[in-house]
Amino acid sequence: MNRISSNATLFFVIFLPTFWLVFFGSLGLGLMMSSAEDISFTSASLLKITYLVFFIGFGLIIYFTLLRLKRIEMDANFLYVTNYLKTIKVPLHAVSELHVKSLFFRSVGRITFNYRSSFGRKVYFLCNTEHFDFLKAQIEKLSFKSTVHD
Repeated sequence: MNRISSNATLFFVIFLPTFWLVFFGSLGLGLMMSSAEDISFTSASLLKITYLVFFIGFGLIIYFTLLRLKRIEMDANFLYVTNYLKTIKVPLHAVSELHVKSLFFRSVGRITFNYRSSFGRKVYFLCNTEHFDFLKAQIEKLSFKSTVHD
């Protein structure tokens, strides 16, 4: 079994959202439970509303970006896609498109399937150039075999 996605996926999908929810959620709960006399440097209601908007806003950013990342592994015939709770097995011939985009210090890969899987038609993952090139070569080799036999 060959790992295609980066090991940093575990950090971005499990650790960072858990840290955000526990640490900043506890901080917000303490802030909401504090009285107006305890917050003398500014308006207590304004601080609470601002913090709540910040907490929910960043939580939504995490939900719609980081939690979409999946871990990808492959063997000779199948891709294994997991979100660390559920794993699906997808045949390599079901892959219709591969795409990679460089963002800051990481590369984000996108695999598009021919059908809608339980994770959707498009799956996003963090990748290294070597791993992505290996996946692309395996998909091209498989598509070359299918065109030769036709």
